[in-house]
Amino acid sequence: MTQFNKNAFGFVAAVPLQIWAWDHIHIGRPDRVGSPPDLHDCPLGCRWNIGLRFRRNVKATDIEFYRDELDQQRESQVTWMPYTEDVLNGLPAFCLEGSAIWRSRTSLICAIYVDYHLR
Repeated sequence: MTQFNKNAFGFVAAVPLQIWAWDHIHIGRPDRVGSPPDLHDCPLGCRWNIGLRFRRNVKATDIEFYRDELDQQRESQVTWMPYTEDVLNGLPAFCLEGSAIWRSRTSLICAIYVDYHLR
């Protein structure tokens, strides 16, 4: 049995979060360079599997930059629906199973109310 590597798990968990952030938020998002890859039978994250150009003035570890940018971000700067109909129509049928749930519009649960009911 192999030893659980916490660092490797952190990296693996960070990749989907990074892809989600690049799809939804412009802050720190690199520019895609080159032609888009063929996504036939590929996960949507493969859209980022091309050349990337990062802005020179932004460092991945510049926490103050990211805090300031997120504080000033407007609703119009968020991509609320990154999966266009063209993207969805190009997916295999099994990828769309359950889409009524994962594409639903629903209220978010507020933690203070959840806390209240747990006591």
